Amino acid sequence: MDKEGLKSLIFYYFREKSYTLAVNAAREGNAKFRGDASFHLFHALALILNHHIEEGIHILESVASENEIKLSVVIAVMYANKLLCITNKDVFLKLDAKMKEIRKAAEPVDFYYSGFVLFCLQKLEKALDYLDKALTMDSNLHECWFLKGWVLLELKKTGKKSVANIPETFLHSSQCNANLDGSFGLGEAYLYENNYEEALSLASKIIVKFPNTWLPLILKMKVQLAMQNWDHLNETLSRILLLNPNSLSALKLQQ
Repeated sequence: MDKEGLKSLIFYYFREKSYTLAVNAAREGNAKFRGDASFHLFHALALILNHHIEEGIHILESVASENEIKLSVVIAVMYANKLLCITNKDVFLKLDAKMKEIRKAAEPVDFYYSGFVLFCLQKLEKALDYLDKALTMDSNLHECWFLKGWVLLELKKTGKKSVANIPETFLHSSQCNANLDGSFGLGEAYLYENNYEEALSLASKIIVKFPNTWLPLILKMKVQLAMQNWDHLNETLSRILLLNPNSLSALKLQQ
């Protein structure tokens, strides 16, 4: 799996709160793509959310000087310390001051990764603020458009924000059709709006475009379930389990 495909898989695991699987996938990313510090961020965040907090903090501290993730690392460390029930106010005051200082010179990609951390922590409104900041600085950051779409979709599902047309957010990037996470998000947006034909058509296209991963089949499975298309659903379930015998989503439906 290439770097983009692996990141799409990690993002999926975070959204599904499958943190052990996210840990394993992030470790694979660290081994394959040593020059990309974001996999260390994903690894640490997955550990923290999987209750291995001190181990996660240790990893974050080891990559705290990496330019693209400086801000996101500080945010993740602050959250981790809260989970550890640290009561020393000086710790948080120092981290808060450091965060404000880093923000002044942070790059758009760091605001993007910060938005990702906040999204995983279910701080959706804050995540949206960081993503909008990133897009104000660089409107061509296509990963940011995709993550913003996922955030808006989650906000709408939880009733925290009314959004008129979420698919437009995903489609704002010219890379949407070429990116697995962007295409997956667009399909989810169509599905949430009960636009089943568009969602099914898109799922079929990305299955062809990304034949070596089972993620597009998950989208197709969800659409077929919503449409109560039982015959085709069983076929899709079989294809998912052939590629990934441990898929929890497919195994639950197969029971």
